[in-house]
Amino acid sequence: MPVLTISRQPGSLGDEIAVALSSKLGWQLLTRQKILDEYLKPFTNDQQYILLKESSRFYREKGSNGLSFLETATQKLYDLCEKESAIIVGFGSHLIFENYPESLSIRIVAPDEIRLDRIKQQFRVSVEEAKRIMKTAD
Repeated sequence: MPVLTISRQPGSLGDEIAVALSSKLGWQLLTRQKILDEYLKPFTNDQQYILLKESSRFYREKGSNGLSFLETATQKLYDLCEKESAIIVGFGSHLIFENYPESLSIRIVAPDEIRLDRIKQQFRVSVEEAKRIMKTAD
């Protein structure tokens, strides 16, 4: 089934675009949090779950099923996409699906000035703090 992966810059409205596309197409929308909760949490203890939320490096560690958390997530995502179409936001999904024949990867960007203003409003921070957030995320 077709898969659309979306990577985005903070403040580019990438998440909002993903939600709109999911609604318009009727495809399941998968975010990092949904992947973590639905596909990985059953194979974690409380400490591992927290580490997965905080560190992308921890995805290399093995869960209770004997596979790394990344292997488990990849397997679960491929299983889902054999049955239904999906939009996957972030999570390195463009890399996970780079050789998947029915995938399309898009990157959503916006001018820095617009992103800065959106980040400032979203997090209710100063311009300096918004610049720091944007630089860290980029």
